[in-house]
Amino acid sequence: MSDKRLWKSLEVGEFGESSVHLDIFPAIDHLESIHDTDRIHSLIRALDEFKNTDSMTHYFFAPDDDDDGNDTESSFTWGPRSQDDIDWSGFKEYVDRYL
Repeated sequence: MSDKRLWKSLEVGEFGESSVHLDIFPAIDHLESIHDTDRIHSLIRALDEFKNTDSMTHYFFAPDDDDDGNDTESSFTWGPRSQDDIDWSGFKEYVDRYL
């Protein structure tokens, strides 16, 4: 059994000026249910960057309540540490659709 998190379950936030946390985008299924194509595009773009570089410019993963390694004060400790920690099944379909 895999310990990887499915990419569709990840929530991503956006940094504003001065590294202030602006917004956390809900997981993709919720965004699709409310037809929020702007946020879907932003989420897919951020995840695609992480998949290719292990980092995201202007974005961060939302805190994972199940991860004991989370530091509540530092968003850099939240979420997967590497693209290898994510199950990317079906992601290419979304990249093709939204990017």
